[in-house]
Amino acid sequence: MIRPAVTSILIVLLSATWLPAQDVSEKAEGIICRQPECDLRRSIPANIDIPNESAPVFVERVKRLPASALDAVLPGIPFELWLFGTLRPYLSRGLDEPFAYWGLSVCDEPASAFPLASPDLCLEISVPVVEGRVVQSAIRVATGYWVNGVTGWREIVPDVRSVHIERLDERKSIDSLDVASLSRIEDRLRLPFNEWPTVDLKTQVTWLPGIPKPGESVRFTFSITNAGQRDADRAEVMIYIAVPLNNEDLKEIRRYWFPRVPAGKAVSLDIAATLGRGDATIVVQAAARGLSKSVREVNGEDNEVIAEIPLIR
Repeated sequence: MIRPAVTSILIVLLSATWLPAQDVSEKAEGIICRQPECDLRRSIPANIDIPNESAPVFVERVKRLPASALDAVLPGIPFELWLFGTLRPYLSRGLDEPFAYWGLSVCDEPASAFPLASPDLCLEISVPVVEGRVVQSAIRVATGYWVNGVTGWREIVPDVRSVHIERLDERKSIDSLDVASLSRIEDRLRLPFNEWPTVDLKTQVTWLPGIPKPGESVRFTFSITNAGQRDADRAEVMIYIAVPLNNEDLKEIRRYWFPRVPAGKAVSLDIAATLGRGDATIVVQAAARGLSKSVREVNGEDNEVIAEIPLIR
């Protein structure tokens, strides 16, 4: 469930201590995790398997659960009955198809160190509706544990983790719309697609001192701004610093950072590097991955910055 770009450094991350606001390690690569943006203790190890054999038990439990137990505004009828009755006017399905699809998955957790590394297990419910949309709900049903090398899942009282509406174009997800609660689904279904809010990320890098000397430590500040109207639950930021040590050897520093960037706000990160000759090439790229949700982004041309500290002879 972990993205290939970060799988190889998962074990290193989980055994690491809290990273300070300024990363001075100069290690080859790693994941930046800063409190309160993320929490290493909210990340599970890669070797915990989803208990798919238990899926029918979780599905039946949630189907029969009173809807009011998941949202106090809703009636006390079984959740499956409420869901079908509420979305029935909007359903898009064949005669032999179920109205909803139920399955287990690792919950999305913005407080974990990287995407899809939550310690919780969710029952995901997908309901295809008209106009190429899908109502997606995630209900937390279990939490993972990792004690002395022993891993597993512990059942908990179900609660709603997230609700959103997905927009498809020829079966490909192109955008999503956040829904505050189950009781707000119908309201959000009425919102036209052209009014769905978007994300607009912008990247910037600065450094001090501005003209470094050979062998001097430089503090790079990487800033990600969201000029859009929608929060970026999790931006995916790749940072690359190439530092020539001499005329032949090159030190490369790569960092992966997955911060939450609220609409109209900016987040920043400091990374320190010692410049052998005083010059360096810096690249920062940002994308609104939105965890498991597709997020529509505008003005993507300013998501990457390539900067250079020239060699002064």
